[in-house]
Amino acid sequence: MKLFYSIYKKVSISFHIFTNFFTFYHKMFMNLDIDFIEFYIKKKYSQKLEEYFDVNKSVASKWRNSNFPERRLNEFIWREGSSDILELFKRIY
Repeated sequence: MKLFYSIYKKVSISFHIFTNFFTFYHKMFMNLDIDFIEFYIKKKYSQKLEEYFDVNKSVASKWRNSNFPERRLNEFIWREGSSDILELFKRIY
């Protein structure tokens, strides 16, 4: 029984570390997404995020500070024809 508990404890700790890392990585990745989209729009179209999506500054600010809506991400992908960051990066340079 001790052996089982010891293995369970190690697996539980490993899972906890993995979950925390994944959550951190996901939040970091989402911020990079909106930052890249904003950078791409500024470089390619010389527009601000608000102008590209035709929204108020307060809405765009909310997107930067919380989650970027999936609907707007899909709109960006549809308008630009790709979701590949490398391909989009090549288009502007």
